Amino acid sequence: MSLKIDNNPLSELQNTEGIRVGETVLRSEPRVSVVIPAYNVAQYIGETLDSVFAQTFDEVEVFVVNDGSPDTPELENVLQPYFAKLIYIVQKNAGPGAARNNAIKKARGEFVAFVDGDDIWMPEKLEKQLAFLDENRFDMVYSNGELFGTPFFEGKLFMDSSPSSGEVTPESIISAKCNVLLSSNVVRRKHLLSAGGFDETVPLYDLEASGYEDFDLWFRLARSGTKIGYLTEPLIKYRTRAGNMTGSVAQMNKRTLVALDFIKNKYQLTASELKAREILYQRSHVNYFLELAKQDLIAKNYDGARKNLAKANVSGSFKLKVLELLATYCAPVLRSAFAKLRPAEFSFSDPRSARG
Repeated sequence: MSLKIDNNPLSELQNTEGIRVGETVLRSEPRVSVVIPAYNVAQYIGETLDSVFAQTFDEVEVFVVNDGSPDTPELENVLQPYFAKLIYIVQKNAGPGAARNNAIKKARGEFVAFVDGDDIWMPEKLEKQLAFLDENRFDMVYSNGELFGTPFFEGKLFMDSSPSSGEVTPESIISAKCNVLLSSNVVRRKHLLSAGGFDETVPLYDLEASGYEDFDLWFRLARSGTKIGYLTEPLIKYRTRAGNMTGSVAQMNKRTLVALDFIKNKYQLTASELKAREILYQRSHVNYFLELAKQDLIAKNYDGARKNLAKANVSGSFKLKVLELLATYCAPVLRSAFAKLRPAEFSFSDPRSARG
């Protein structure tokens, strides 16, 4: 897989169908190209753009790629005040990976910074990351993020539940010892090009598949020798919301399982990579069926809760066995205890509730 690089200078893109280049963009000499795919984010993208243009580091060009979004009229109305300062690309719906690739091949910056159209950057985000990259001679850097938008996650940090520890390697990525937050990521453009960009074969906007084109790219970059570092300081605000690409806890774990199968089938993994993959696969398997059991318990589908607890207990855990027995013989009591002892989790796991 490779990205075809357009040879046209940016000034000539003004006359290209489906591309609108703001007049102030042509006068810029960007070090960083900011890439924002847009699909059903009209109500949020104004906040995202405000945070990008409020950066203390301003040697940037900004791409917004409309990926055949059904909310195009609303999106373009929101973008109206920003058109002079950005490059706006309209393409047929092809998925977020294709949208990002479209901008990457037209970008002029030494670095590419990704941000989803519903997330927000802290003002010093780029300045701090570029200083970190220069000081440590990294090729890619990501950071922590503050979660917002859903009461269950409000005020928590991304690395609380998805930490990064130690050196970033193919093994640490595939085992989730290091977790890359896409909207916090800055990477040298030449490394993206040599790695082939995002895999565009990932199914479009499927909650059980979406997002693993990111995981695949980080794994591929680490494998290719890209030097990757991270900052534990939260430099973005990561929005969790009903209907966004993150989905529910069950969907997130299901997506991880699908992604790990995708990686295994796509690459000839080394022994150490296979071992690392198995660690995350088993953990995600347990978490997936535990979440399904919680949802069944809330819905008073007690037989389903018992069966999913049994499926989750692949390691013979005593605790899970006790929960399985409780779900079998006194499930209403177990449900009441869950609601009383963990009300926020009970509400968040409820299939009827909104979740991020």
